[in-house]
Amino acid sequence: MIITVLGAGQMSYAICSDLLRNCSKLKKLHIVDTKPNALKSIELFLDSRKVRTHKMSILDNSLKSLIKKSSCVIGATSYKHNWYLTQLCVEYNINFCDLGGNNDIVSRQHSLNSQNLKCSIVPDCGLAPGLINIAASYYTFNKHVRDLKLYVGGLPQKSHNFLNYEVSFSVDGLINEYCELCIIKQNGIIMEVPALSSIEPIKIPTIPMMLEAFHTSGGISTMPLTMSHVDNIIYKTIRHAGHCNIMQLLKDTGAFHSDRRKVTSNVLSNLCYPYNKDMVLIKIIVDNNKYWTICFADSYFSAMQKMTGFSISIIAQMAANNILPKGVLYQELDIPQIEFMTELDKRDIIFSKYI
Repeated sequence: MIITVLGAGQMSYAICSDLLRNCSKLKKLHIVDTKPNALKSIELFLDSRKVRTHKMSILDNSLKSLIKKSSCVIGATSYKHNWYLTQLCVEYNINFCDLGGNNDIVSRQHSLNSQNLKCSIVPDCGLAPGLINIAASYYTFNKHVRDLKLYVGGLPQKSHNFLNYEVSFSVDGLINEYCELCIIKQNGIIMEVPALSSIEPIKIPTIPMMLEAFHTSGGISTMPLTMSHVDNIIYKTIRHAGHCNIMQLLKDTGAFHSDRRKVTSNVLSNLCYPYNKDMVLIKIIVDNNKYWTICFADSYFSAMQKMTGFSISIIAQMAANNILPKGVLYQELDIPQIEFMTELDKRDIIFSKYI
């Protein structure tokens, strides 16, 4: 089995490490990036004879020969590449997984289901969307549900700035979540609500600090459209208390406007540099039942790396082993739920039920 990972960024460290540790059939692991230093760094970290690194861009013709030989391709670069990579993998009938990040591109990917595809294309394989969709589907399977409430947050265990936040993924992606409209489902009707709205206090077992949750965009992707057995669906992001009002002020003063976004992104990157270890919190409410999990950073990976990288690695292995349906798939409908949750358990990502 040969798997090709596009991008040598932070998430790829966890993705590749998990593949090397848990994919018994893996013979070669190709890693592609344009930056030689990034490739050298991840190669030294992984320290495996199975790893091959390649300095090339997504558009290089030589990438096509790598893709043709792969059992699965993982897109861990910018979401802007996902549509091109999807088309390339469809052309060569090669399985493809990506981390999502843009609803319009995901919609274009799903439009390919009008064709008779001979490979599995799996968008949105990260944390949210991704893991949260599959977990929610697992806890609502084969039952009519009135209310499904999903809460996810990647945040520092301790914060050093007045925003009570440190960046654990792309700042541009963070700003998008805080700007774009959020899709929810209310009484069976799909609706849009503003990001940063409907703040509520939230408690997570074993976490003593004050937390809040509020609407952000894109976290559950297609779920409100596909889960017909659920009447009401909301998704909110968890942060330390007080964060949302400050971000709303920035938004109201135009800091997130397109002509100022680059400056704002640079300021937030510096202000919210991740000095401290992070944690990822998840809370799922299915009518009167509540489930939760917490992932903490360790000496090897941040919590966000583990929750994102391990998730897409599990799905990519399913695709490479040809146990997924063919076509462009939905996380909440097409990924085997029990098998996925079992694999999370093996990686010490374990959901508990509130007592």
